[in-house]
Amino acid sequence: MPTGSTATTRAVLTQVSLGTGVAIVPSVLKDVVSLPGVRFKPLAGKPIPSGVSVVFRRQERWMAVGRLIAQLRETPALSVIYPQMERSRI
Repeated sequence: MPTGSTATTRAVLTQVSLGTGVAIVPSVLKDVVSLPGVRFKPLAGKPIPSGVSVVFRRQERWMAVGRLIAQLRETPALSVIYPQMERSRI
């Protein structure tokens, strides 16, 4: 199956549904996607960690986004992993 580039999650899952491919996708999709012929099975072995980034405007104007950013900064695991998230930005 294609990775990244122009392939979207929906396109990849549609190919799986049509029987023309298989895919490794985030486990959260099993709770939100339902397509005929598609079964989600966990991979065996240790979980594979993946990085997640937060991207936002320096001068964010939406209050809800500002609150989300503040909450992310206060999350201990994230503050250890991403110390470069400066508190002075928002």
